[in-house]
Amino acid sequence: MTERTDVPALRRPWSEGRSRAFDAVLTTVLLLPVLVFPFTSVHRSATLLSFIEIVPLLMRRVQPAGCFYTVTAATALQLALIDTPIWGQVAMPVAVFAVAAYESTVTARVALAASLVLAVAGPAVWVAGEGLPAQQVLLWFSTAILLMVASWALGSMVRARRAYAAEVLVRGERLEERAALADDLATDDGEPDVPPHGVEDVRSLVEQARQSGMRVDAEVADPMPEVPDLTGLTAYRIVQEALANVRAHAGPAAAVHVSVRVIGVDLVVEILDDGVGTSGSLEELQGERRGLAGIRELVSGHGGHLEAGPRPGGGFAVRARLPLLSREPQA
Repeated sequence: MTERTDVPALRRPWSEGRSRAFDAVLTTVLLLPVLVFPFTSVHRSATLLSFIEIVPLLMRRVQPAGCFYTVTAATALQLALIDTPIWGQVAMPVAVFAVAAYESTVTARVALAASLVLAVAGPAVWVAGEGLPAQQVLLWFSTAILLMVASWALGSMVRARRAYAAEVLVRGERLEERAALADDLATDDGEPDVPPHGVEDVRSLVEQARQSGMRVDAEVADPMPEVPDLTGLTAYRIVQEALANVRAHAGPAAAVHVSVRVIGVDLVVEILDDGVGTSGSLEELQGERRGLAGIRELVSGHGGHLEAGPRPGGGFAVRARLPLLSREPQA
């Protein structure tokens, strides 16, 4: 059996930990100018309000509605106290994006309406009594409104993609349960009980593969920590599809290594074989190795990451990370 690849090095672009780290970096970068304000002519109230507007962005994924309402309240207070734009207003489009991406449709629409009110109120306060040309006034209003609408639209696109990925996962689970039910009905006249497959059923897949003549060794956590049902089903289907592909493409003498472990906040699934393998990228292999496109979509729906392709020296590798702390499947 070939040496197992170092799974912890697998990239995980939008796992829970990395997403929060990104938000922390984003918030810190936006706060850097505020830290300089006390040494400039910027008024103290502008400094304080900018700080209050930006800090809630740390929670934009965990509590997107709370983040948005806090930023909105601080911005409204700013408009009441200061008649010029301040740096802290950069937080508003970010908060609008977050609530549109991670909250319900109703909450997202409320956020859009509130942000548009502020988009109109802000320029109205800033240009009042200034005697500016009509074109400049129109530019202020149109820019503010366009910024809010664009942020909301981008967030809505992310939410729609997440919802689609979640729907694909649920459909896959239902199809699998129906197939299992049909198999049981074909052999049993009684009333079958068909629980959905989970990560604990991976051992059964490995044993079935061994009984069919495959050379399989497994590294499955025992006991396996409790994982969400849909995450467990996704792990099961990854192993199931990978073993089917080994049987079809790797050759009769192939040795296979299956690994299912919890590393940090991720469920890590790895299937390696040393068989004939193939060449090409994941996109090119989707026609040859059936099911890879669907599996990648399921993994992406969890905010995870999938790698599948030839191994140096021969064989094929399928590796996936499934975040265990995600609020819901992501796109």
